[in-house]
Amino acid sequence: MQAQRRTLEIYIDPARSDSAYPVTARVLETSQIARSAMQLAIAADELATAQRWLAAGDGDVLVVQEFGARLFDSLFTGTVRWLDHVLSAESYQYPALWLVNDDIGLAHIL
Repeated sequence: MQAQRRTLEIYIDPARSDSAYPVTARVLETSQIARSAMQLAIAADELATAQRWLAAGDGDVLVVQEFGARLFDSLFTGTVRWLDHVLSAESYQYPALWLVNDDIGLAHIL
């Protein structure tokens, strides 16, 4: 029997004074929790460009994929990455993701 698809809720708190965003990930079905911090290594002009891609629905596919990979690597660090890996290994389905944050600029690119 195939394992049930899990849901990973990811809460991104406002940036701290060191520009890192505290991240809490929780598996909805089991209440497993992992915490880390997201440090965006993306310049303001890159964020603005990404927002234009999303609004217009255009952009070079390879550039957009590379940008998405960098966002993923920024968000999934430490124990949050480990938890995501465990969930992915438990099933043939990638976990459903719920991203929650209050930063409107960040929300536009996530």
